Amino acid sequence: MSEAACTIHDDGTAAKTESGLREADAALVELLQSRPLPSDDVDELELLGVDFSGLNLQGANFAKARIEECVFDRADLTLALFTDAVIESTTFVGATLKGAALGGAELLWVDFTAANLEGIDFRPANLEEVVINRANLENTAFDTPCVTFLDASNVKGMDLSDLADEDLEPKIRLSLHELGARAHGGHRCPRCLQWDGADYGLDPTCSLCGAVGFVDFDPESRRAELPLACPWCSGTGGQSYSMSSAGCLVCDGLGKVQTWVIDRNQFRDNVSGDYFEYESETEFPSMALGDIDFSEDWFEDGHIEDVVFTRCSFERANFAGALIKDVRFVDCNLSDATLARASLTEVVFFGCQFERSDWTDASFDVVGADPGVFTGATIQESLLATLVPLD
Repeated sequence: MSEAACTIHDDGTAAKTESGLREADAALVELLQSRPLPSDDVDELELLGVDFSGLNLQGANFAKARIEECVFDRADLTLALFTDAVIESTTFVGATLKGAALGGAELLWVDFTAANLEGIDFRPANLEEVVINRANLENTAFDTPCVTFLDASNVKGMDLSDLADEDLEPKIRLSLHELGARAHGGHRCPRCLQWDGADYGLDPTCSLCGAVGFVDFDPESRRAELPLACPWCSGTGGQSYSMSSAGCLVCDGLGKVQTWVIDRNQFRDNVSGDYFEYESETEFPSMALGDIDFSEDWFEDGHIEDVVFTRCSFERANFAGALIKDVRFVDCNLSDATLARASLTEVVFFGCQFERSDWTDASFDVVGADPGVFTGATIQESLLATLVPLD
């Protein structure tokens, strides 16, 4: 390295010494612990090739500093400030940085082996080639997948919820969660928990969590809010398949359902070969029902999502105020049905009948249908204008 080490005088100017690793003196340590926060018009602090090994630097202020080829091994940096600092080719082996602030810092080739990083929030920070072997990451937080988290000695309470799904392999998320980390969403997917396939606890076709193993809601709280035991899995949350089992697609593995789900005993004998599970790369509806008579059934204020209805009858059915999302109706009869105040999102009607149906104050968001099929229905012209024509 061609640049010399820098220290700081009381007037804020840098005193250069010979190039090479230089032991930090008491004056520099005292100055760092009493240094005010730098403002935009104050020169940044530069520390190049300085050895702080084993020193007490509690509360020291390195904010906006440039730190290069320095050594902080075994130093006590509890509650130290490194906000917006640039740290390169520097080691913190065995150092204590509990509660230190590194928000906005840029770290490149930094070694935290066996360091205590408890409580540090690395959001936002730019970390590249950072080593955390045997480091304590308890109650830390990250928004970038720059380190191998499983190399740490302790990840209890570590928050990874800001990492995008593609930033961390699902298996690693699950492993970290088992070790006490808070992964994406913070809660294990109840449907995947029923899966005992090749990757236990991670259903590769799960549409509830997107096959990442976590959801952004508390399954226990949601289960407590639901009124009925699921009739499809008898309240177990599981659903058996030929070689393995998966979470129930009707109740999402919760074992309880909303009141709109029809008891299977009411139409078990009427379910034809068109009741099946889709599995393809482009579509995965949770449930597909064919040739079912739902005439005069009550779906008011219900939540119907991720379902395909084929040749089903909904004559005089009541959907008032219901939330209908990601649903396809194919060759269904909705004559005299009530859909007042219903909210439809990404719904397709293909070959359906709507005579005398009531759509007063309903709302459409990406609803596909041919406007002509609504002849005889009570529906606003403005709503018809939003329809997406079918090919």
